Amino acid sequence: MRLGDPALHPATVLPAYLDTLVRGRRVAVLGDSSLGIGELFLERGARIVHVFDRDAGRAAEAAARHSATRGRVQFSPFV
Repeated sequence: MRLGDPALHPATVLPAYLDTLVRGRRVAVLGDSSLGIGELFLERGARIVHVFDRDAGRAAEAAARHSATRGRVQFSPFV
């Protein structure tokens, strides 16, 4: 994705601004699990990321798609 891309969600900039706070720590993300924010936090140095999504189906799909993170990004429904 590039700046100005209509698919770019405003929340994807959060990891860039919070990298000094998350480096080496556990991070919780509340929101859309399909945005890939959990992986962005890993790239910025987070130790582990928990992504909670209100849509249980979307959380399950994200968990199936991102099995390559080997448990460093965990997806759960937020109820």
